[in-house]
Amino acid sequence: MAPEAKILIVSPYRLSVRGGVTRFVEDLAEGLEKSRTRVSVCERPSADSRGVVGLIRDSLWGVKCFLKCASERPDAIHAHSHWSTALPGCLHKLFGGRSVHVFTFHTQLDREPAPIRAFLLSQLLSKCDHVSYVSSSLVGAYEGVLGVSAEKAVIYPSYRSMAVSQHQIDKFRKRFDLDENATVMCFIGPLVWKEKVRGVELLIRCFSSVSESDPRLLLLIVGDGPLRRGLEEAAGTLGCSERVIFTGMLDNPHVPLAVSKIYAHISYQE
Repeated sequence: MAPEAKILIVSPYRLSVRGGVTRFVEDLAEGLEKSRTRVSVCERPSADSRGVVGLIRDSLWGVKCFLKCASERPDAIHAHSHWSTALPGCLHKLFGGRSVHVFTFHTQLDREPAPIRAFLLSQLLSKCDHVSYVSSSLVGAYEGVLGVSAEKAVIYPSYRSMAVSQHQIDKFRKRFDLDENATVMCFIGPLVWKEKVRGVELLIRCFSSVSESDPRLLLLIVGDGPLRRGLEEAAGTLGCSERVIFTGMLDNPHVPLAVSKIYAHISYQE
């Protein structure tokens, strides 16, 4: 029997912080473990709403992860989303480590980095054996700005929506008292980060204005978090609380998507 492969995944967030990166990391780890791969995850202990702690604290955390790499000697190190997660694998290679080093981009650049920062990022990425992307739309931006070699690029397969039965749709409509003739708009996401929730508040304000001319419009806010109460208060102040429905966290987000005519994801952070 062939020995198990060992992979260390480096995440910029605690897995308890719900979001796209952590869900991706969890699903990846679960899939690898099913294929007889031994997986460990190194999580960054804290992060602010933009996912950036700072140069010193990030560097110190990167060194701690490097020590974990040195002690575990994994076959591969898979880093995600943030420069500090790439640091441990680069240090590991610098000191003779033989692990395959993979870095995955998850989000668009919100602005072009300053030349020095771009140079440092490109140096980190040049030490990676593979650079992967969660969508093909990310490739051009990072190749152009950071000089990532196209030869290293790996693009994950396109996302495919899961089929939703009519029974699931009917059950969902009944649970949240949705009129079959309603035109449903939908947002899905954790209500945790201020800059993301600021976009949801803008969505509610816009919905309040537009819905005055169409009584069939309803808005679903799917997700939960400490900032939910502020959004509920905003909907009340705008006089549209009866038509803005907060579902909380749902096990299957495909159902509200199937019910909706319009999906709106407005964020000041992505």
